[in-house]
Amino acid sequence: MLGAALVATALWTVTRGDAAAPSDLTFLQDVPDDVRSESEETWQRFTDRFVARTSCWGPVSLELVSDVPDGDARYVAASSLIEIQIPTTPHRYRESLAHELAHHLERTCPQFDALRSMLEPMLGTEQQGWFSGSTWADVPSERFAEAVVVLVNGGRVRHETEVPVDTAVVEVVERWGLGEATDEGR
Repeated sequence: MLGAALVATALWTVTRGDAAAPSDLTFLQDVPDDVRSESEETWQRFTDRFVARTSCWGPVSLELVSDVPDGDARYVAASSLIEIQIPTTPHRYRESLAHELAHHLERTCPQFDALRSMLEPMLGTEQQGWFSGSTWADVPSERFAEAVVVLVNGGRVRHETEVPVDTAVVEVVERWGLGEATDEGR
């Protein structure tokens, strides 16, 4: 289990360690070493997968909390804050963090509109829009975030059966993140 004890005191920042990274992942409290390690590794994999887009998203803060309404984690767009419920398992933490980082990317990166345009036909948003669906699993934004979980972590366990992720969607997201040829110019 991660994060048996939380002490809300100082800020802690994870950076890529190079001048190309404009934003940081900042904790709003001191965290146990195991949570810090999981966060650093997930952040590194995320920024590596979106290396061509690191200049388009802003800073994001992460707070470990004892309760998250309606789930294990959430992204609060108004404050660029990710909240993850602790305690949790390492695997669940990695998936939650990658999923919520995807929401941060889609909400703060102006270049995301081009990716969304490419994904909309693949995710069936013509009738419902990007942020709505009959269930959580039908919301294109959530399906995109789950594709990012697959891309960043090499697979997933949570939501694997309830939220289908097409490999073609993962491939489009990957190419966009790496800055490879996409349909952006069309």
